[in-house]
Amino acid sequence: MAWILQISKTFAVETLDEPTYDEKRKGWKVGKDFYQDVERSMEKKVGTLPPPPPPPAPQPEPWEWVIDTSAFLARFPGAVLEDLFAETKSNKAVNSIFEQIRLRPYLDLKSQWMTDAVATFRAGMPSLTGPIAASILDTRPTDAENVIARKLYF
Repeated sequence: MAWILQISKTFAVETLDEPTYDEKRKGWKVGKDFYQDVERSMEKKVGTLPPPPPPPAPQPEPWEWVIDTSAFLARFPGAVLEDLFAETKSNKAVNSIFEQIRLRPYLDLKSQWMTDAVATFRAGMPSLTGPIAASILDTRPTDAENVIARKLYF
């Protein structure tokens, strides 16, 4: 029993006006200062609470950066596309990447594979400049450019 008294002396326990049950109203009766007392008591024990965390950023849809193969090739300007077809005949790396693109039903523009593929195309073709390559990869596909992938795979 002595240790209970020691604990109560060590930790100052704050008493609050507790709610009481009202038989006439069939409900709990709370004093007007009850909620303020609870808040003050919590601030003393815990301190002020930090602000709530910001809501999480919305997750992109899985097809947001997916483009159909034909729409991807249509993003290349005419002269650059002609150079790409000519480069496939002389450069085996470009040829193998082009065959992979041709066999895939859709392409993810934000994948590392696509970034490497366009960098390989740029290495062999001086007509594919940095701004053109950036516009090919960084322009979000329209609904018309990824309709086949959305309908069949997502």
